Amino acid sequence: MNLSEALTVDLENKTHLARLELIWDGNCIPDDLGREKKVVKNLQPSKHLKDLSIYNYGGTQLPSWLSTLNVVSMSLEKCKYCFLLPPFGVQLFLKKLRIRMFDGTVSIGVDFYGSIFSSFTSLETLELSDMKEWEKWECQATAFSRLQNLCLSRCPKLKALSEQLLQVK
Repeated sequence: MNLSEALTVDLENKTHLARLELIWDGNCIPDDLGREKKVVKNLQPSKHLKDLSIYNYGGTQLPSWLSTLNVVSMSLEKCKYCFLLPPFGVQLFLKKLRIRMFDGTVSIGVDFYGSIFSSFTSLETLELSDMKEWEKWECQATAFSRLQNLCLSRCPKLKALSEQLLQVK
């Protein structure tokens, strides 16, 4: 998809769209990361979207609009060049977050939470897996108040987790 096609789709005004999957060709090595970023920026969906999945995105950063959605479920997979996650913690309705195969992510820090006072207020399920370079996770005590399911798998470089996270019920 090119930039003009992304603009033509006008997903932001598709208010009855409940589920959206954005899929890039996983075998393609992006030749213009700036173009990738512009295309995905213009694929911003409506705030009424409930379920979003992104696969094989080739940019180094996910679009900032991800943190402004009102989705209940989000799945991000095989975004191997992404090194920074948006502030997902500010999403009020997010119940399920799945992040898999983010090879470029080394650290998940305070930016992930978005707020030092309350973040991930509705999140019940969090899956982080197949992140081969992920080493550090700065967990905040105020986050994950409703978390019921936590899955961390195949993250070989991840160091010790914080005590607050291990006390999730």
